[in-house]
Amino acid sequence: MHGGTGVSGQGYTGVYGEGSKYGHPSERGVGVFGSCPDLSGPGVFGMSAAGLSPSAPPESATGIIGFGDNFGAQGLASGATTGSTGLFGQASPGTVGGTSINGVGVHGVATTGVWGEGVATSGVTQTPGVYGQGVPGVLGTSSGASGVVGLTGSALSTPTPVVGVYGSGSSGSTSNPTNRVGVWGDSDTFDGVHGGSITGTGVRGVSTNGRGAAFQGGVAAVRLVPSTAAKHPTSGLAGDLFVDAGHRLWYCLGGIVWKLLA
Repeated sequence: MHGGTGVSGQGYTGVYGEGSKYGHPSERGVGVFGSCPDLSGPGVFGMSAAGLSPSAPPESATGIIGFGDNFGAQGLASGATTGSTGLFGQASPGTVGGTSINGVGVHGVATTGVWGEGVATSGVTQTPGVYGQGVPGVLGTSSGASGVVGLTGSALSTPTPVVGVYGSGSSGSTSNPTNRVGVWGDSDTFDGVHGGSITGTGVRGVSTNGRGAAFQGGVAAVRLVPSTAAKHPTSGLAGDLFVDAGHRLWYCLGGIVWKLLA
């Protein structure tokens, strides 16, 4: 039908489709199929207005709901351009998510498995691209690379630090101190937390009313790795400690003034 609606249904179930598997064994029956010749138009569009009612149940405020033994909803993108999306969800305000009884709520397979983008909103301090809540909130695993990677761009006007990964611990629990740690790293045989930088500070600890860093170890609390240089640098900052190739410990008083401690 041109200029109007191809199929319209009204009732408890507006449109119901049931597909049966016939013909070639590799063919899959389709309950409802939608296509759009317009490259900018959706094949299937679902909208719900029940969410405007405060008493409406969560499922009634959903544009499209899918149920399945394996996949509740599956989207495939064949576009060759960067940014082609298999399944796209948008909520304003609110969140886009998936639920599962015994499996995975949201599962994405692609060059980027799951992509989330938070849109800046006036009066809202946090608009996360991806939000995770659970035990743990976000879990990342990898067989040969990083489990979780965080990347950030310029500072713009964000109130939080512009960092790759940001963690904030609250004081809600006093029975378990790990519940109040912003970022926790643990390892059996390697570094629990590793920080590296080319020209900046590898690891920095800052506290307003406490100690910037505290170290404890069975072999040594802190180790300063000796340099390959025969002597301390020409200049430094007040408070710098430096161990040269001869295992001598130097302390910088500021500028080019160094003092041999041991």
